[in-house]
Amino acid sequence: MNTDNVPIEPCAVWRMLVNGWPSKAIEQLLHMTPGQILKAEQEQNKALHEVDPKLLADPMIEP
Repeated sequence: MNTDNVPIEPCAVWRMLVNGWPSKAIEQLLHMTPGQILKAEQEQNKALHEVDPKLLADPMIEP
């Protein structure tokens, strides 16, 4: 993946999970099923696999 040193903005589900939000809170806030949350997390992990962590936009979201 070539990002040309442009910061990458991860999806909201991934950012919330990284910041320790409980799955139930994410389900309610984003109106998603547990399966949708798992799929979003897996897809984001795959997309970010070869991305330099320094290029990730600040992942902090206050609960």
